[in-house]
Amino acid sequence: MVASDAGVPSLSTSVIVTVHVADVNDNAPTFDQVVYEATVSDQAPRGQFVAAVQAFDADITDRGRLTYAVVDGNDRQSFTVDPHTGVIATASTAHRLADSVQSAYILNVSATDGVYSAFTQVKVCCSSSATS
Repeated sequence: MVASDAGVPSLSTSVIVTVHVADVNDNAPTFDQVVYEATVSDQAPRGQFVAAVQAFDADITDRGRLTYAVVDGNDRQSFTVDPHTGVIATASTAHRLADSVQSAYILNVSATDGVYSAFTQVKVCCSSSATS
């Protein structure tokens, strides 16, 4: 930055100014899809990959801090979501999906940056692997 006067002769001086801009958490995360769809065998083993959800946060400081959770629709705790990656898998529970009367699940999944949250749905269809 340079400052000068209107004198004769004109005198001036300069200084280096450093400006630090802080990114505050003022944006909610957003999912890259409103609805995800997946199909999994009703005989799928525990830990079987089902789907991967992904959210984005416009706040640079929050991008690495997003955490995922299944907040509704996870009857009998049939699925898990990795809180850091958003990978949904069959849960390590005492039953298989085949033991359930449901042929489909609608999981409501959240992503949060600690202040704001976003939500998406994951429709999981269970395909029968029974042979006749």
